[in-house]
Amino acid sequence: MKLERRLTSDDKAALQSYKDKCQRVKDFTLACLKGTNTGLGLFGTGGTGKSFSIRETLIERHIAEIQPEHTQMSDDDTDDEDEEECAASALEFGYDSYVIHQGRITAKGVIKEMQRFPKSLHLIEDAETLFDSKDAWGVLRQALHSQSHSLHPSRRCTWKTSVEVIDFYFHGSLIIVGNRLLPNDIAEVEAVKTRCPFLNFDMSNDEIIAKMKDLCEKGYKEISAAMLSKDDCYSVLEYMLNVISQDARLSERKLNLRILIAGFRYLALGRLEPSIKWQSMLLDQLKELVGSEKRTRKERIYDEAKIAKEIARKKWISQHEKLVEWCKQTGRNLAWAEADRGSEEYLKGFRAAKTDYSRKSK
Repeated sequence: MKLERRLTSDDKAALQSYKDKCQRVKDFTLACLKGTNTGLGLFGTGGTGKSFSIRETLIERHIAEIQPEHTQMSDDDTDDEDEEECAASALEFGYDSYVIHQGRITAKGVIKEMQRFPKSLHLIEDAETLFDSKDAWGVLRQALHSQSHSLHPSRRCTWKTSVEVIDFYFHGSLIIVGNRLLPNDIAEVEAVKTRCPFLNFDMSNDEIIAKMKDLCEKGYKEISAAMLSKDDCYSVLEYMLNVISQDARLSERKLNLRILIAGFRYLALGRLEPSIKWQSMLLDQLKELVGSEKRTRKERIYDEAKIAKEIARKKWISQHEKLVEWCKQTGRNLAWAEADRGSEEYLKGFRAAKTDYSRKSK
């Protein structure tokens, strides 16, 4: 496959579509900052620009990030005077500030940080385990809904146990970013979804490739001792797309921008250390990220049967939605789902997915 090393008219159209989707994320982020929205849930494949669009908005609007030293004081390492000083310091942060929560965080951890910074935007990233706790749904329902229609409406948040009472008014906002879509068959989840937008951020491979080309056009200047030219970057992209096109399993997966950036950095490493084979490093990471698994056929059948049974236990709006979820979780081709529902392509893909799913769900 010979890659055309420029943005074609089709690429430009796809790139504009990519930018339009990112702009909508920025608009929703701005709604949270301005106080017309209490929050936003954004979910989808990693490495497509979800978090970047949000953070870019925060930078453009000069929203100050609350640093770790403002969030890490605890009852164990502060006396009463220090706690009062910490509380006073926290109150200085208003609507023009944000705090990031990443990785493992509990519902109690979230509500305590909301109490500490009640006017700030709280950005919760890659914390899907938070939603495995029923307590989290109660916290989110309180934090995201108010009867008031004013800007930055007041929401009373409480957490009461036999040994602790947390009771305060929250005026800030929550933005939750993750890769795993939230379930549709849990009443508490549905209640949360009525309180603010919960959106699926989805990019087509054409849009991602157009964005990749856009990155190549600029070169890669981040490593000053081994800067990459436009052609260097296109060489990485061309190699990556050729590898994917020659492997049926890889070609069924969604592309992401992170693997291209990794390729840039491997090539830069090769410039710094000539013994490095950047193509081999990129190939290894690509297969791991995109799912070239070292499993037996028996193991794959077992895993897919397990997925089918989990899907069967849930309620679905339509068989179409159920089969789309099956294809997503098993990495099967989803091109049929985007075709016109009366077309031969759709019907053929729908029947194939239905037959495949039925076999595994028995």
